[in-house]
Amino acid sequence: MRTARIRSSSPEGSYLHLYHRATGYPSDRIFADVERQFLLNLIHDVSRLYTLEIIAVTAMSNRLHIVAFVPREAPQMERACQL
Repeated sequence: MRTARIRSSSPEGSYLHLYHRATGYPSDRIFADVERQFLLNLIHDVSRLYTLEIIAVTAMSNRLHIVAFVPREAPQMERACQL
């Protein structure tokens, strides 16, 4: 399995391209409209919890792509609690 690739790195942090692809028969599509909306809401909630900045998300019927910015330094406790 391939791993996430660092697209760009700077003193502030790194941009990552994360992806998942489901295999199987066409009838086994994992992301219908309801599941897709649930997943997008979940990604939003998790990004706040882990202080990621989501740049772009694409959820297709059998795959998911996320471009995220990960800061090099953890935020200060006060900032993390505000999120």
